Amino acid sequence: MELEFNYEPTNIIASGDWHSNFEPMINKINISYSLTDSLIIQCGDFGVGFAEKQMYVDFFRKLNKKLKLKNNILFVLRGNHDSPEYFNDKIIFSNIKLVSDYSIISTPNKD
Repeated sequence: MELEFNYEPTNIIASGDWHSNFEPMINKINISYSLTDSLIIQCGDFGVGFAEKQMYVDFFRKLNKKLKLKNNILFVLRGNHDSPEYFNDKIIFSNIKLVSDYSIISTPNKD
């Protein structure tokens, strides 16, 4: 699958191994680092698939609002500590993208 990404971020941040510690990481992004207009790439082991699905949907809704307020987008790549069922384009939020395996992400070219 190819994802079209028409957004020119000010910052590109790579992070990994959150292992369901979502709140501390989001606080770092929003408060400690005060990131705005940023693309955050979570490079696996996000930690989804070990609790009720509704818990993740509720959390993603809350997280999406926080990301949207500061114009940040979170791309999540699946790691070995993530359930593949969450990376199938069924959970969709404007500022959170759980990227399907073997996807290609295209970004705008800067001249």
